[in-house]
Amino acid sequence: MSRSTPSLRPRAASWSPTASSTPALAAELSRCAATLDGLGPHTDRLQPVYDLAKAACAPYKKAADCFTTAAGYGITVSGSAEDRKQQAAITCGFTAPADGSRGFAEAEAKGIEIKASVR
Repeated sequence: MSRSTPSLRPRAASWSPTASSTPALAAELSRCAATLDGLGPHTDRLQPVYDLAKAACAPYKKAADCFTTAAGYGITVSGSAEDRKQQAAITCGFTAPADGSRGFAEAEAKGIEIKASVR
């Protein structure tokens, strides 16, 4: 029975974190709350929208943390324990923002509801 040797070849279907791309991606994702706060003060009436939007930023921060974790593994050997952990962190980084997107959709719907009640 032959033993499988881990491959050092890059996998075309996957994204590999680099020393330059990962910090930039993590920084962009983690800016959500600061960007929201940068929009300026909100009115009391829009507080529920702000609260939903602020909560929607948390998954983007989680994604940033996941990408930072993935980058911490550096170059891994395909199939190794480190590679599996890195791939899990990359998957987390790409899937976590979906929860944030749903949260922003809820915030938008709440804003529309508030706007309709003012007319």
